[in-house]
Amino acid sequence: MSLHRPVILVFSADLASKILLGLTWLLLIRYLPTEEFALLTLATSVATVASQMLGSSINRIYILDNTAGSVDPAPLVTFQAAALLLLGIAGLLFSDALPGVIYLLTVLLALGMLLSDFGKTMYQKQLRFSAFSFIELARAALVSTALIVLLMRYGNEVRTWQVIAVQAAALGLLSLIVISRHINLRLSLIHISEPTRLRRISYAVFCLK
Repeated sequence: MSLHRPVILVFSADLASKILLGLTWLLLIRYLPTEEFALLTLATSVATVASQMLGSSINRIYILDNTAGSVDPAPLVTFQAAALLLLGIAGLLFSDALPGVIYLLTVLLALGMLLSDFGKTMYQKQLRFSAFSFIELARAALVSTALIVLLMRYGNEVRTWQVIAVQAAALGLLSLIVISRHINLRLSLIHISEPTRLRRISYAVFCLK
């Protein structure tokens, strides 16, 4: 494959997604009060910094590790998610600028960003740049569509927590779809019988391997 084609593909997808999200944020400026938009900007910045801080190094290691291609990425996903949640708990000590509900939603938004970035990284490692670019566009389109629907529903009554919640839900859904295609979750049904004084009790247990 020529080097020019994937470069153009990735650049075009990145540019298109940024334009789409930029236009959506212009709509948010139009509908959100100044204080609410300032709070949204702060929450989004915090989520972006947290996800990049935890994800960038691990994603690079995953791409450069020649043995990682045959390894289930589940441990890396779990580690990143757990580290972010621990960081979120620690951040409660310094979260005065973000009200309680908004802080919680900001942590969830950061988690969605983190996992969606890792989903892109898995395709990047496989040199599947079409899929990589599709995720970038799908992420922007899904978030923008959800926010536009939110604005159409609530108009000038929309609030920061709703915007963050919609973004977190959209990114979480996309991440679940993408990552679940690469992580093998095997569900086994185990039948267990236990004797009692009067009769034998049987029940089933689902377990993940």
